[in-house]
Amino acid sequence: MTKAPQMSAEIPEEVKALKARIAEFVREELHPFEAEIAERGEIDEERLLALRNKAREAG
Repeated sequence: MTKAPQMSAEIPEEVKALKARIAEFVREELHPFEAEIAERGEIDEERLLALRNKAREAG
């Protein structure tokens, strides 16, 4: 009987790096924007568009 290949529970380095980049973007860009929205009571559409573009450029 042939054994099925075992899966590794280890997260690949490229996934770890992506997770770190996402966490940094959320911390540095989105959390301050969220606070600004809460303070102003409205969304700055131009800034939202700029953040979307920045996220796309970052991959």
